[in-house]
Amino acid sequence: MSAEFFYNIYARFSKRGDNLRLRITPFGIIVFSVCLISGLAGINILSSGLYRIFALTLSLILISRLSRIKDFSGISVSVFFDRQYNAGENSKYSVTIINQSARDLFDIELIPEVEKPVPTKDDFLSKKEPGEEKRNFWDRNIYYFRWAWHIIKLHKADLPSIRNVSVKHNSFTELDAEIIPVKRGMISFKGLYLTKKDIFGLYTTSTFLPAENMIVILPKPADPNSKLINQLSDLADRKNRSDSFYLLRHKTGDFIGLREYAPGDPMRNIHWKTWAKTDKPAVVEKGFEKIKECTVILGNFIQNDKEDTELNFENILSYLYSSLKFFEDNGFEVTFLYLTGNGQIRRFTAEKESGNFHKLLNILSELEYHNITPSVFTSKLKRELNPYSRAVMFCLEKEPELVRFAGGRKITLYSPEECGKVNQNAPEVNLS
Repeated sequence: MSAEFFYNIYARFSKRGDNLRLRITPFGIIVFSVCLISGLAGINILSSGLYRIFALTLSLILISRLSRIKDFSGISVSVFFDRQYNAGENSKYSVTIINQSARDLFDIELIPEVEKPVPTKDDFLSKKEPGEEKRNFWDRNIYYFRWAWHIIKLHKADLPSIRNVSVKHNSFTELDAEIIPVKRGMISFKGLYLTKKDIFGLYTTSTFLPAENMIVILPKPADPNSKLINQLSDLADRKNRSDSFYLLRHKTGDFIGLREYAPGDPMRNIHWKTWAKTDKPAVVEKGFEKIKECTVILGNFIQNDKEDTELNFENILSYLYSSLKFFEDNGFEVTFLYLTGNGQIRRFTAEKESGNFHKLLNILSELEYHNITPSVFTSKLKRELNPYSRAVMFCLEKEPELVRFAGGRKITLYSPEECGKVNQNAPEVNLS
């Protein structure tokens, strides 16, 4: 059987498992099984004891079925997430449940609903599990371990359910819920399922409460006392050397006043309105100040993919993230250059005064590496570089061509070997 057939099977059963959880409890499954087995076995051996068990379990099932709460009208929910979370750091988010119905709610459970980490069919067919060829014939051809590998790869965070919630009618309750970020990425939060068990705990009645949000998980921070951060700190303190991060330049809005034109003043500084009024040439005088500026480049490419490439990429993103936080905390203006999926170099400039550093950090949550050659990358990059700005580059490998390119410019290269390792443990995921 083909990989496409097994993909359809696994995807279908993944959705059915979620739907079953919202209709029946684990205890309910046991009671249903006992009822079915005792009924069938009683027919075969004519045992009155088995019929009593069958009658008891059937009665429980019918009473539970009829006693369910079916109307959840008047219930709404709002959710508040932090702007960003860090992978590997457990945190909280806020849930407010509002009950405008005529009855009190008690012993209810709220189950968060996010976009399912299910791979696309194209990804499942084209991307194999690392080491898949080493598995036995059966495991290779049922594709279950490939499916599990894709699920783990796409899994970004755990959001446990909120149990034993109570809220009186015409009131609201605020709750702190737990979020466990395990891997950087963007998660589409859909809302919460409100579930209520019947009096015997066999059936579950549920309703979906929409509360759409986007959860941003940033890379796991690197050690703030690492060698790389200490090197950046040392460079940042150099103010009068050729490799300094400090630049002397005009800043927008640094207007001092007007003065008479002097030979050699740039034409762009002439104030034409003043010249027209006074019949004397005048120029705009601007102030100079030293600012801290740095260009940060991510070489998110590799020529030949390797088994440890993905782990190395996560490691350099962790150090890149910590470096950007260092620049933000020390008042730097940062220009970030990286490779997009369509093969172009994209630029984003952030500074603390503008309050847009969080947008720069958001970019890190969605970055991927691409398979291109160093020559293609450097040819695109040199058109975007500012020759007067100090630059650092994080790359997956120190290719000779990349080293030559950096050596001819003020670019310091950092590869996984210079950065070091960050604990990037794969999360344990329930694949049922």
